[in-house]
Amino acid sequence: MKRLVSLLFFLLISLYSIQAQTRFKHPENWQAVLDEAKLHKKLIFLDAYTDWCGWCKVMDKKTFSDEAVGNMMNQFFINIKLEMEKDELGKMLALKYTVTGFPSYLIFNSDGELIYTTSGYSPPSAFMPELMKIINPENQLERPGYATEFLNTEAYPEFYRKAMGMTEDNKRKKKKKKNDFPDSTEVNNWFHEHPDLKEETNWAAFSRFTFWMDKTNRDNFWQQYPELSKAYGHDIAWKAGSTLMFREIESLVPLNAPEKVEQLLLSKKAYIPDYENTRNFALLDYYKETGRWREAGIILDTLFHTLKEVSPAWWNIQCWELYENCDDSVTLIRSLEWIRAAVEKEPEYASMDTYAALLYKTGRYTEAEEKALRAISLGKASGEKVEETEKLLENIRTRMQPSEAPEQEKH
Repeated sequence: MKRLVSLLFFLLISLYSIQAQTRFKHPENWQAVLDEAKLHKKLIFLDAYTDWCGWCKVMDKKTFSDEAVGNMMNQFFINIKLEMEKDELGKMLALKYTVTGFPSYLIFNSDGELIYTTSGYSPPSAFMPELMKIINPENQLERPGYATEFLNTEAYPEFYRKAMGMTEDNKRKKKKKKNDFPDSTEVNNWFHEHPDLKEETNWAAFSRFTFWMDKTNRDNFWQQYPELSKAYGHDIAWKAGSTLMFREIESLVPLNAPEKVEQLLLSKKAYIPDYENTRNFALLDYYKETGRWREAGIILDTLFHTLKEVSPAWWNIQCWELYENCDDSVTLIRSLEWIRAAVEKEPEYASMDTYAALLYKTGRYTEAEEKALRAISLGKASGEKVEETEKLLENIRTRMQPSEAPEQEKH
């Protein structure tokens, strides 16, 4: 009897664990998904992934398996997961909505209308607020430019279909090759002859090759921007717009003239949804590209005190770049506050390693040793390779030798 009770208890615990995780389906029929969403009066959450996407696997392991995330997603969504380069339904959705970055998340209503998009890895603490935004009707956008049904594949430009793996040629290959992509001249000439970006198939191709556009096609985009924003949503339209704008900013790097970046930003101010933050991010990238780390530090400090939703992982990237490239002592000291906040919010190996490295670079060796040991512990616990942190620890301890004592006291 005791064995039976124990078995029953084990089964109940197992069932609870399964329920707590996000329940995904792998459908082959889009209409069946819509019918189920209508029946249960839920939204459709598409996790668009690929087998080779590392962050997709991290999302599965850390976020979709989280109890709170799973409970919320199972309550409000019909959750589907598609391999966007192999599943036929996945490939059709990727073609229609130009899904090329992974992981991407597309949210539809029960009529099959795309109402929200987001992308990238988020830990549970950051993903829960995103889910709250998704289910809020105020954040769900109408996108009349997209037909709710799938269009004939042949309606899309051949170079786009080929790049997305949707031609007979592609099907005979195991994976896409470099020669599946056209050259920039071919792409630009095609858009010179097909300038109406409000046409859904044209827009899909433009979204895929935005970074390739010449001045004529860039100017054409900005002329149509208000209409494109209404047709496809300001978020998707601005994604293309920001790519074009940042490409122009990149072309200004050799001039090392921030005032020209400011002029460019002002010329697009009417189109930029969050001008002050966009300006700050644009100048940040420009200052880093031109090696002006003191100015980059001022922008980062502004962002640190004004932005509330930037992830600790983003701050880790910024601080690591400073460790590798910046020798400005004022900026490096400021960076300790930013990375400290990141590790306090999410004490993960990568951020703790960066914290230790910055403490080492600023001469705070005792604290650096403590954080390096903590980073190594976190890394080993999560299966990370910690050899570089162990080398850092050796360097820290070398600097902590008695001969270095007077220098330590200064810090």
